[in-house]
Amino acid sequence: PRLDEADLAGFYAHARGAAEALGTPVAVIGADLQQRLHTERPFGTPLPTTGAPQAVRLATQTGRPTVSDLLAGAVLRSPVIAVMVPVVRGGRVDAVLSAPVSPGRLSGLLASQGLGGGAFATLTDAKNVMVARSHDAATFLGRPVPDWFPAATDGRQAGLLKGRSLAGYDVILAFRRLDSAPGWTVAVAERL
Repeated sequence: PRLDEADLAGFYAHARGAAEALGTPVAVIGADLQQRLHTERPFGTPLPTTGAPQAVRLATQTGRPTVSDLLAGAVLRSPVIAVMVPVVRGGRVDAVLSAPVSPGRLSGLLASQGLGGGAFATLTDAKNVMVARSHDAATFLGRPVPDWFPAATDGRQAGLLKGRSLAGYDVILAFRRLDSAPGWTVAVAERL
């Protein structure tokens, strides 16, 4: 209701509670790409424009949630993935709610799958950049996938492949494109 009334100051308290419950900050970003509030800064603090302009534009144009590629957060100044949810008022998108997700959180989810014996899982964004990895995540964060991978997966939703990993050894892997994050791919690999 506070957003419906354009009461950002009133919404800020609500957003801080949501941020605490989610374990990640919450931001409101206007269609002009300007951040209106960010729960990591006191209300009224001048904020930079968003670090995820493409994701904001996509959410405002389609009226659907979207996910950014890996980026350096404009406020947090650390690697994040921004989850964007449009705020629709009167049939049009007025703003976007954003919650940055740390790559470490995603790597933790992959690691919790308990892969062992040389197997590992990865998550890559639409730019074919490593966003999360079940093992040695810090070593691979932000690195592009091996050169052979984009060509081998082009136009495919899922499949099995063989190739050389970024760590320098041969693997067999299963991959799947994510419907909820266009261009993103999850893969599980086993050393040959």
